[in-house]
Amino acid sequence: MKTLAVTLIALILLGVLVWFLSADHWWRRPYGVKVIYDGRLSPNALVYRSNKGDYLVDLKAHQDYLYLIHRFEDGKGSLWLVGTTWDFFQLPGFAISKSVKPPAVDLGGPKDETNPQLVVEEQSIEFTTSKQKQVRITWR
Repeated sequence: MKTLAVTLIALILLGVLVWFLSADHWWRRPYGVKVIYDGRLSPNALVYRSNKGDYLVDLKAHQDYLYLIHRFEDGKGSLWLVGTTWDFFQLPGFAISKSVKPPAVDLGGPKDETNPQLVVEEQSIEFTTSKQKQVRITWR
């Protein structure tokens, strides 16, 4: 019985350690998010948030892409960018990135010349997808 208790405690500690070390790979679905895709409410669009405050928007239900909305920082300051990404595995309520900083092809760059018209506010995000559809995300 004592061996079982020690084994159980060791497994719990191992699980906590793994969770702690991989926390930057886990993105969770926040509650109260509404997505408007091309002027219509989209219950099939999924939004995930990282621990760092970046967003993953899954618009594959609309034959569109996964979009990564992330902050770019350099020595002069920071700005928000939006780009297509592919490096995620999705579970109910979570998305797991295969790398801590997921790769993205930013819109408005040489590989995708779409002007994303990105607007990030305290409780909303708006952007134009590479398929020229307007997306508005709001939350409480």
